[in-house]
Amino acid sequence: MLKKIVFLIWNEPLLERAAEWKRKLKTGSENIHIWGRCVGKDGSRTEDGEKPESGEAWDGRNVQLEEKEEERGGEDDKEERPRCLEEYEKDSTLFVTDKGVILQELKKTGRYIIALLYEGNEQEDFSGVSYAVTDIEEMSTDSFDQAYRRMAGLPWTVLETQRCMVRETTLADVDEFYRIYAEPSITYYMDPLYEEPEQEKAYAQEYIEKIYGFYGYGMWSIVQKESGRVIGRAGLSWREGFDIPEIGFVIEVPCQGTGYAYEVCSAIVRYGMEELGFQRIQALVEPGNESSIRLCRKLGMEWTDRVEDREKVYERFVIDSGKAGDGTGQRQKS
Repeated sequence: MLKKIVFLIWNEPLLERAAEWKRKLKTGSENIHIWGRCVGKDGSRTEDGEKPESGEAWDGRNVQLEEKEEERGGEDDKEERPRCLEEYEKDSTLFVTDKGVILQELKKTGRYIIALLYEGNEQEDFSGVSYAVTDIEEMSTDSFDQAYRRMAGLPWTVLETQRCMVRETTLADVDEFYRIYAEPSITYYMDPLYEEPEQEKAYAQEYIEKIYGFYGYGMWSIVQKESGRVIGRAGLSWREGFDIPEIGFVIEVPCQGTGYAYEVCSAIVRYGMEELGFQRIQALVEPGNESSIRLCRKLGMEWTDRVEDREKVYERFVIDSGKAGDGTGQRQKS
């Protein structure tokens, strides 16, 4: 869980922008610390214990500095880095910095880091960083939290409904999938899992890294709030050869016929339209799968045609933006 966002900023105008961003936050500002280089308005170093004139931007504290000798091109060069890391828990802190040497030092200690870019620091060494920010003003604390979760290997919670939480799949969910897919009726209209769980886990790991990491969405796990149990999967994906995203779902047999599929899928359709900006979403249903056809119609999807994919024929249902069901899903920020 992310507890602190720590800015380590060397550029003064950027420091002020970060401070202004923090001041405008409605919630969570107490968990954001902004540290800067100890310089006064005229560029001179301040003495220990003095508050720099940028005041609020420094959280009312002086950053502690130490001198670091580095050789560049045969010449000695001094770089400065904060010595304030010990007060921040490694696993629950995200650092944001505009200084390459700081970023590289943080990397050595296994910290989670985002690079802060601006015109003038293009030559900084930000190699190896996964995320970079150019406009602080456009960021939200939720965006930082999502980046932290991706780096820390923690699943994003996508949305919640009255009875369910929809979140990214984890490797621990795979065992639950085998429990769900053990019911023969589950694979009557969909592909089975790999025979060996280790194969499925390897596929899931690659999916988490490449699909979630690149698109930010995909097939997710459905968790029943009351029991905390994984009861199915649902989400949005792209089928090769088609130009609009597709919704898919599976609900464990004991929960079928109780409204879970509509509750979750209506929320996902709305999420796709409102948050991901999709104008149309399709569902491909095999002929004879009457329960899924009824669900598509209940979601407000309309039959358009029959299509073929990998030697299978599907009934295609499509919903346009603005026609999503009213569901009970609420988007979550983490």
